[in-house]
Amino acid sequence: MDRHIGEMESRASEVMMERAAWNQHINECMSQEMDDMQQKRLRAKENSHFLEQQIHLYENKKRDQRKEDIVAASAHEFPKFAEPAESEKKDFVHGQQARMRADLDDQVRTNATLRNLAKQRERALELNQLEANRQEMAMLRNAERAKRAYDREALATAWNSEIRMKNVWKAIDNHNKVGSHVPQVLSTDDPPMSRGSSVLSAGRIMTGSSRKVPLGASSSLTKIESRLSTGRKL
Repeated sequence: MDRHIGEMESRASEVMMERAAWNQHINECMSQEMDDMQQKRLRAKENSHFLEQQIHLYENKKRDQRKEDIVAASAHEFPKFAEPAESEKKDFVHGQQARMRADLDDQVRTNATLRNLAKQRERALELNQLEANRQEMAMLRNAERAKRAYDREALATAWNSEIRMKNVWKAIDNHNKVGSHVPQVLSTDDPPMSRGSSVLSAGRIMTGSSRKVPLGASSSLTKIESRLSTGRKL
């Protein structure tokens, strides 16, 4: 029991010491806060005093500057709107007119140059188109001329072929007539001539071929014609 009471007393003494230490800490914190508040008040007073001094200095400086501006303006009579002399106005007006006239001349020259360039381009295009049309017409004329020449040649060839065929058929008919009407007139001294050779020689003679006709065929044809004429007289 004595030991327990001793422990309780020691515990109570520790608690009292801790409480005293805590109260001391609280007092110190409160005193420190009071000091901080006093320092803030002092700094605020100093700042306000400094700002007041700056404002006062700025107002004084502004007042002095205004006085200096008034003195400077009074010295050269500012503002002063004086009319320029007549000669200066005339010179200025003439200068403005000259600059405006030069600008207008430049604009007119530029527009004329642009129009000339446009006309030159159009002229070049027209010339190119005319040259292309001329070439096309020449090509068409050449093609038409070649077509006509080809048609003439084809017609002439067809006409010559038709005439040659008619002459061949006439020669064949004449040969048949001669062979049927005057077979006894043929002499034995003439060389024998086949039907194909007589027809061929007669066709060559009648068609006007440039080939050489054999001598025997030509003499045989002459004899046949003479005998045919003799037979008709009889």
